[in-house]
Amino acid sequence: NDYNNNNNVNNTASNSTNSNSANSNSTSQIFAQQLLQRHDDPSDPLRIFYSLEHGLSDDLLNRYHPLLSPRNEALLYFDDDGPFSSFPFRSVIHPALELWKRHSDVQIGGRPRHLSFSSSSSSRRLETALHRQRESVTLPMAMDGRIPNPPSSSSSSSSREFIPFCRDTHRERAVYHPRVFPDFDARILLPTGSILHSNYLCFIWHEALEELREYARRHVTRPDDVYVSVLVAQLAGKGARTFARKR
Repeated sequence: NDYNNNNNVNNTASNSTNSNSANSNSTSQIFAQQLLQRHDDPSDPLRIFYSLEHGLSDDLLNRYHPLLSPRNEALLYFDDDGPFSSFPFRSVIHPALELWKRHSDVQIGGRPRHLSFSSSSSSRRLETALHRQRESVTLPMAMDGRIPNPPSSSSSSSSREFIPFCRDTHRERAVYHPRVFPDFDARILLPTGSILHSNYLCFIWHEALEELREYARRHVTRPDDVYVSVLVAQLAGKGARTFARKR
């Protein structure tokens, strides 16, 4: 029920003159007004978080800021540009939440991206680890998202092997593939449809990581999604979990 807004509620203005764009803009304005009215109603659980009013700059990472003070442990994210229409929220969110309940220490998402390593040794190490992960995670899932026999804490803790690399030591480079949504072996999750535990907010904004946040702000691609996914994987020692966007 929390709504994070860096600038203002309605940022969907378009310069297009066609009727479809005009109708879309009008619908967005109506929706924005409804959000404002709900925010002003003390009996409504919806909250709009204005970053500038809290002394924060216009920053995509604000949606992960501890000042949000979320009331729930599970935080569901959507990018400011969606895509919303292509994400079947009602049909997949319940299975996704069930998956998160069993793996709340990692990031859960439905729009994955892939990272590959530049050296052959790291690629082989990655493939070996992924093979072990597949062997250890063979859980039947019902159509409603329930897992009949949830894994024990001991088995789930070893279900994902951590694969760190050091570019300075091994002259290693990670290659990001922005045009591919892999069904398996995802290393990065886009924010839309992702679920994250609220405890991670304090780590994402820890003062020791300011250099990484500044890099994400200044880079031309604004890689806040890469920063969050990699950081959570580093902290958890396990990779992200993914769910299908279609049933």
